[in-house]
Amino acid sequence: MTWRDEAAAWPRRLETDRLPTVHIRYDNLKPAVKLVLFGHSRTESARWATFRSWYGFSAFYRTPGEEGAHEKGGVEHEGGRFRRKHLVPPPQVESLAELNERLAAIDAAEDARHVHGRPTLIGFDFEQERELLGALPVDGYD
Repeated sequence: MTWRDEAAAWPRRLETDRLPTVHIRYDNLKPAVKLVLFGHSRTESARWATFRSWYGFSAFYRTPGEEGAHEKGGVEHEGGRFRRKHLVPPPQVESLAELNERLAAIDAAEDARHVHGRPTLIGFDFEQERELLGALPVDGYD
């Protein structure tokens, strides 16, 4: 498994030992998609298909080009907001452990935040969805 394989699933694993199993939306990432077909259909690489099967989730791909530009706007905005607020300038740390401690504190603060238009906190929403997530395989993926 490459760092790209792990990185594709890692955001879904943070703060839990579980993963979503249905329709994780992805851009048309090159390690996963060999060929973009019609609509949301894709020919996936064998390595990616094996990886998805191992972790038990189904991928749902964004429509390419301008037609699908609206499909990931919220995620792109949130990623940019988080980066600008917490990672610019880059944190000066002595170790990876220190960086992870800072990120854990940031994550806890984010759990206490409201998203505009939502009546509940981010952390509350996550707790409501936690039990809908599937368990990780007992054995690691090689």
